[in-house]
Amino acid sequence: MLLRSIRWVKGYVLFQGDGMLPERFLNLAARAGIELWQIESTGGILRARTACKNYKRLRPLAVKSRMRLRVKGRKGLPFYTRRYRGRFGLLAGAAVFAVTLWLLPQFVWGVQVHGNVTLSEDEVKNVMAELGVAPGAMIKNIDAELIEQSAMVRLPDVSWMAINIQGSEVTIELKERAAPPNMIPDEQPCNMVAGYDGQILRLEVYTGSAAVKEGEAVVKGQLLISGVQEDETGAAKVVHASGRAIASTRRTLRVEVPLQQDVVTATGKTIVRRRIRILGAQLPLNLAVIPEGYVRRSVARQVQFGEIRLPVTIYEEIWEEQKTKHVTLSPQEAEQQARLQIETMEQSQLQNVTIKNKEEQLQIDENSLQFTVYYTCEEDIAVENGIVVTDS
Repeated sequence: MLLRSIRWVKGYVLFQGDGMLPERFLNLAARAGIELWQIESTGGILRARTACKNYKRLRPLAVKSRMRLRVKGRKGLPFYTRRYRGRFGLLAGAAVFAVTLWLLPQFVWGVQVHGNVTLSEDEVKNVMAELGVAPGAMIKNIDAELIEQSAMVRLPDVSWMAINIQGSEVTIELKERAAPPNMIPDEQPCNMVAGYDGQILRLEVYTGSAAVKEGEAVVKGQLLISGVQEDETGAAKVVHASGRAIASTRRTLRVEVPLQQDVVTATGKTIVRRRIRILGAQLPLNLAVIPEGYVRRSVARQVQFGEIRLPVTIYEEIWEEQKTKHVTLSPQEAEQQARLQIETMEQSQLQNVTIKNKEEQLQIDENSLQFTVYYTCEEDIAVENGIVVTDS
């Protein structure tokens, strides 16, 4: 297979000869070091192939052997390219294609982000683009270690990051930083006190001494589990108190919604500006003047060919006209807004609380609507409170 490829690249001639002494012709060619292959002899006619540079050397040997040679075909790259000598555009296109194939793998075609949970993919990609990692960037210019360190400074919620380059794809692996719990170290003595007013339903003491009983009402800051306890000899010692105090608590959430509001609405008029980024260079596709009163939202789309992402990104800026108008809410509309706000507050303030019951109260006057919700909850109200030990 390799020999056939080499012969095709160099080019070869198919010829035939007829005459009285074909054996002598073959012997003379062998002595002259001229390679012949696929030799056939049928009906007194000799057929063979030889490299195109050797064909002229066969003619004097044919005369000595009383043979007459005729070319029957020419094969290989030299004869193939000779057909297109007058087609400069085709040759130039082939050259550009070859250069493109060599050039494109040296650029980043796509950037993928893995491991993000609270951070958005766009947020990570924007930081990486500022540091030079984006579709169209030169791969050889990416200093992965330096960029990782710089990116983690700009993304303080990331505790670990790795930039992996595979071919023309860049994969960013990261791990977000877990928020450290607000806890006192185990080796430091502490009490457990009430973090909220309530009635103790169940008290679980792991270390320390119980300071309240089940069914007892407590107020915020009251001692629940003491870190001071007696040992076997009756001597007092301080420990790191731990346990749970499940209590019935009352919570209240309240919002006020004004009936007269200034609302920003879109008029429906838009202006679109586009630009394209190819191999790191940005070119505007259209120029549009943006008047006042327009708000921008951006959309980036990487060009794909099937499943292959190309190092070409089209950025689209959509500018929307917005107007501010004064509106008067109906009681139903104000109540709907109030309920949405209360729902948001529940998710943030009561996420670790079991809601057993809730009562709603609506009040409305000429200016606003007040929405109050009273909750009966069950929750662990025990929180750690450090003990300061001084030498007597």
